[in-house]
Amino acid sequence: MVVRPTRLSKADRHHLGRLRSRPTALPWGRKTPAKGSVVPTDGGRVWYQPFMHVLLTNDDGIHATGLHVLEAAARSVFDRVTVVAPAGEMSGVSHSLSLHRPLRFHDHGEERYSVDGTPVDCVFAALSHVMAGNPPDLVLSGVNHGPNVGFDVLYSGTVAGAREAVVQGVPGVALSLTGRQPGRFTQVARALRQVVAWLRAHQPPAGVVWNINLPAVDVATSPSGDYAPRPMLATRLGRRTYGNEIVSRKDPRGRPYYWIGGANPVSEPIDGTDCEMVARGHISITPLQLDTTDLGQLESLTRRVAATPTQEPT
Repeated sequence: MVVRPTRLSKADRHHLGRLRSRPTALPWGRKTPAKGSVVPTDGGRVWYQPFMHVLLTNDDGIHATGLHVLEAAARSVFDRVTVVAPAGEMSGVSHSLSLHRPLRFHDHGEERYSVDGTPVDCVFAALSHVMAGNPPDLVLSGVNHGPNVGFDVLYSGTVAGAREAVVQGVPGVALSLTGRQPGRFTQVARALRQVVAWLRAHQPPAGVVWNINLPAVDVATSPSGDYAPRPMLATRLGRRTYGNEIVSRKDPRGRPYYWIGGANPVSEPIDGTDCEMVARGHISITPLQLDTTDLGQLESLTRRVAATPTQEPT
């Protein structure tokens, strides 16, 4: 994979001038190579980009602990970081886009913005407005408060944020932590930084989203008490279902209302899947295609359609 250097804006050149005096730490333990250098990695040759600008988003909101931990990791690895995240909780909104109401931006300083919309709104608005004419080199979405494995990716706002980046032509990666206790994020900070550093040298190809899941702290804790997940594995999607439970309640006026998804999810123990490998303490990375066409079915469906007699309209 070759990552081409991007044209730097005036703001980027200002940032780069401040950074030239301090070399950037790389995941393979070397100082920043010269501009245009070819650096060997375990995945082949990479054209190292000396200045990288990353966009962060999520679906848990601008104040989520997972986003704060990801931002700290990103600022220690990349040269410039911009955050555009939902103003509030947006879990489970999938790839929804707000088309029937205006969006409002809130500036939190230090290139951090919130939008009263979905993760896809945030990425769309960031690329079209905040970063118009100077797109980021990479979009990271997360870190989600809870896993996004198996069928979760169909509903996940975190995955959708990364997927929208890929739709717009920018590499996108989704990151999630199994477990929902915000206090656990501080324990995974070191491992997360290692993953983010690896992503500086490795990005997904066009049309592909990488979905990364870190195992739960309870599963990946070493005897010494440190968070020490097992090595990252490339996995396929597993099978994780929530059932069809709808919880029915009544409000103070006696009117019924309903909550979807009251039951705990169940994962099938299938070797090589994200569900199973994360349960065993590994970090999983799953490539997800934008083109979801079933090519095998396309061939058989073409034959079936061709064999169907045509009927003249009456």
